[in-house]
Amino acid sequence: MSTFAVSRRTLYPAAFLLAVLTVYVTEWVAVSALGRSAYPDLLALGITLDLTVVVPALVYFLLVRGRGWPPVILVPAFLFSLVVAGRFLPADRQQALHVMEWLAAPLELVAIGLVVVKARQMARRMRSAGPADPGTLFERMRDAAHEVLGSRLAANVLAFEIALGHHAVAGWRAKPVAGPETFTYHRRSAYGAMIAALLMVTVAETVGLHLLLQRWSPVAAWVLTALSVYGAFWLAGLYQAVRLRPIRVEADRLLIRTGLTWRVEVPFGEVASLEMLRGGSVLPKQKGLLRAVVLGAPRYLLHLAHPVTAEGPYGLRRRVERIAFTVDEPARFEAALQERVGVPIGGSGS
Repeated sequence: MSTFAVSRRTLYPAAFLLAVLTVYVTEWVAVSALGRSAYPDLLALGITLDLTVVVPALVYFLLVRGRGWPPVILVPAFLFSLVVAGRFLPADRQQALHVMEWLAAPLELVAIGLVVVKARQMARRMRSAGPADPGTLFERMRDAAHEVLGSRLAANVLAFEIALGHHAVAGWRAKPVAGPETFTYHRRSAYGAMIAALLMVTVAETVGLHLLLQRWSPVAAWVLTALSVYGAFWLAGLYQAVRLRPIRVEADRLLIRTGLTWRVEVPFGEVASLEMLRGGSVLPKQKGLLRAVVLGAPRYLLHLAHPVTAEGPYGLRRRVERIAFTVDEPARFEAALQERVGVPIGGSGS
């Protein structure tokens, strides 16, 4: 069953890329033959239809129906096809393309309308869930987006970006849910000081580079500035996500999180042993090992009886058998874990 699921996940995108590449190569050859054709206008019409109709049709059958992507992607697919057709065809053979371009404006309005409707549906579903832990914003937004959009990939990407932006803008006012079962993991590593230093460096470098590039290319200067601002929002959002999403020892599981980067639920029945690592221990990259720390060295290495799934950014998933992590209050964490699991904590043998 899993083999079929994996093959189905990769089959449709691979078939789409192969089909689109075939269409583009075929039309490139056809364009080069326009000057020798006895019916150049008819050939140009065929090229236009292939690029503006066949390619979006491939998107629909292989990605929307095959992979469950949201139908709204047909609009950017059609607009992109118009741009490609304009690049392929000579200016004197674009009569049919100009007719197709009349559809662009209505489709853009339809796409904007769909986005607004979907956004309102997501907002209603989020409000109906009521107030909740700010650390679960991403999961609540992802579930609402998946229910509205019908695409798990689109829901993960959209929820990650919105949650990151929300944490960057409004996370400063939110307070993490505190209690005997929650454990921070960023204070001892001076993660906040590092983020603050990076933000200051980003601001200083952005201003200097903007003024320097402005002399040669204002467009490049503003593009660089926009990317830098986006990067600063990323840094601020990542820090707030780390602050608002602590590690939790719950009734039946251990929830390990590193901001919005990794999240893994470990049922207590899957805990084989907990190893305490010596200071300065270096864990080499190995298959099945998840290094769930934001900065510095891990303090613990959790060994699992069976692999569990770790959730990463944008819907990335990994099967892990060992998890390296840390907490700011080790004594309290060890007491809480042993109270629920009773697994002894051993020292590192390395």
